Amino acid sequence: MGVENEREGAQMITWLSFVLLSLATFRLTRLIIYDKITAFIRAPFFEMEENGYLIAR
Repeated sequence: MGVENEREGAQMITWLSFVLLSLATFRLTRLIIYDKITAFIRAPFFEMEENGYLIAR
């Protein structure tokens, strides 16, 4: 009754799954934002200044 009925359709995530998901999200974000291999994804959104810095369009 009570708590079990409220969580009937929900699934619990383990701490290990949560940590792995957090690390994977962090690495994917770093890949998209900083790595040269994904520069083509960022190109439509940023311009390069003369001093080498990126600025948002």
